[in-house]
Amino acid sequence: MQLQVTRAALRPDDADAPPSSLRATRAARSRPTQTDAGARERPVARVECVECGDGTARARIVDYRYPHPELLDASLRAAIPRWRDWIDQWSLERGPAPRAYLDPLIPDELRFRTHNRRELALESDVFRVGAAPVWLRLETIDVLGARWRGGVRVWRDDAGALVTALASS
Repeated sequence: MQLQVTRAALRPDDADAPPSSLRATRAARSRPTQTDAGARERPVARVECVECGDGTARARIVDYRYPHPELLDASLRAAIPRWRDWIDQWSLERGPAPRAYLDPLIPDELRFRTHNRRELALESDVFRVGAAPVWLRLETIDVLGARWRGGVRVWRDDAGALVTALASS
């Protein structure tokens, strides 16, 4: 993380403050926050698991949105037209047993955008799925800094078909 000290980072009422009162701020401070953009609710995501063959599958984020987008600032909605551009980072944790929602996420995979690499793959790596359930916990962080967490349970039925259910832990 790179910190930057500037007079521009000061609040307007601090503009005439002596140099000793300069504060260090993140360069990304100018990004809008959830409150600045008018978001008063949490985003929701939809995740599905797809068959890859040979007893494997992969998780895929297929939708991400705010339930009431009309509450968001119009200029922000115009600047981010595709739902997939809202997500800045996502992580995935796989495990044989459920974990509590508030337990820290220990990601097996982490994907994020950088300044130079704006495309973000919304599919996980391939993982093995058998008769015993695999519990997936996902977390996304969007351009406003809002977090979404969700869980999915994946297993194979007696016929070998992939079964996915929302996880409740």
